[in-house]
Amino acid sequence: MMQVGTLGCPLMDSNGYFIGVNTTSFTPKGTGVTTGVNFVIPIDIFLRTVLYLILYKTLSSDRYRSILCVQL
Repeated sequence: MMQVGTLGCPLMDSNGYFIGVNTTSFTPKGTGVTTGVNFVIPIDIFLRTVLYLILYKTLSSDRYRSILCVQL
């Protein structure tokens, strides 16, 4: 379980590999208490996004959609 204050930090697996970036946690409206449900951007999407930002200095809507396209 992630600790409060880790949002935006790297998510590591048990072997110490960087597998994603912590983005937000679910808190029921008005309670202020976290449920332990957290959301993470997978490392492959994060790296592709960073590379596009470095190359193009922007995320135009067309490039951004292609970055986040996930095959099911």
